[in-house]
Amino acid sequence: MASSTKSPPDASVPNIVVITDDADVTLRVIKYTQRLKPGDDGNDKVKSITDFNVNTQVMIRNSEFFKTLLTGNFAEASQSVVTLKEHDPSAMQAIFCALHSQYEDWSASSCGLSITKQTLGLSVHSLCDVISSARHFLIEMVELDSWFKLWYEHGHNSKTDPKSMLYPTYQLNHAEGFAAATKKMVYHHTRIEETKNQQHRDLHLPPRVIRRFNLSSHEPLC
Repeated sequence: MASSTKSPPDASVPNIVVITDDADVTLRVIKYTQRLKPGDDGNDKVKSITDFNVNTQVMIRNSEFFKTLLTGNFAEASQSVVTLKEHDPSAMQAIFCALHSQYEDWSASSCGLSITKQTLGLSVHSLCDVISSARHFLIEMVELDSWFKLWYEHGHNSKTDPKSMLYPTYQLNHAEGFAAATKKMVYHHTRIEETKNQQHRDLHLPPRVIRRFNLSSHEPLC
């Protein structure tokens, strides 16, 4: 069965995305119009609700967070729908795709092919959402490497401002992409600078990397 995506006009009605045909749990991702303050349930700030139907075993094998949440003593372990607040649904779909794509049967299935195709359209600015959510859910960056390689080869490497590519390629272990971005920066800019995501100010290259580039501006780091 191919993946199904329904887009309701009402933000309170979940948009359903079937990640895998053998899904046995629904992860409900809620995005808000603004960051919630402590004690705010956010009910009047819901921007979108997306229900992702995923496989429990895939999630617990790749995340200590989900292992504890879905198999521990928390109430969520016995629930068919588990809510995840303040995460971007497009970024979460990319993460779920990356984790399920470790299994060849899924990657070759109509569902896997459809989901993967959808995630390859993710904007470069949304990559910080992917990295931030992966960190939150204790997912190792290496688990995202294969998906990011597909995303990069999809054509984003040639279209994107190299300043925006520095951090994602560095964090997601894409040596070729990192080298290409630094090379463009060296030849077209007087200094190496990265574009910092305003929503994720904590996500940036280590200062030592920037210093090294600017000390040897004609020698790109690989």
